[in-house]
Amino acid sequence: MKEEKEYIHKEMKKKMKQLQKYTATLRLRSILYDESNRSLEVEDDLVDYLNYTKSIINCSSSRKTYYGGDPVLSAMEKRHKNQQERKKQDEDFYVLLLAIQQLPELERNLLFDLYVRNLDKKVIELRQGGIVESTLHRRLNRALEHLWEYLKEV
Repeated sequence: MKEEKEYIHKEMKKKMKQLQKYTATLRLRSILYDESNRSLEVEDDLVDYLNYTKSIINCSSSRKTYYGGDPVLSAMEKRHKNQQERKKQDEDFYVLLLAIQQLPELERNLLFDLYVRNLDKKVIELRQGGIVESTLHRRLNRALEHLWEYLKEV
């Protein structure tokens, strides 16, 4: 049982690190302006990442495949194959983001703050209600286990 939990934690942390890299490439940042036209940066929410990823998937599904021995067409085919691989990656991360959204609020915020917003652990501890590091670690493991269970069902 302990080995299984360790395996789950390891695999889920790996997925979350990949999600961290993926969301960093999206660079979603909402900008709002106050009355004096000063820009105010706003933290984006999980829903923003879900919507953006879904729009990427929808846009990439309308591409055509090119065949033939022509070098230009071969290059286009290779490019299309790369786009298909990227679409698969986008779909996988969309499912992962959906799974995170299904978690209880504390767990969802913990994973989002740690892996998407890249907040410092001390800041996360404060946002989680002034908890200590061991509680943060325990909550993180529980959140990863719940995420694993949800992903198994999908």
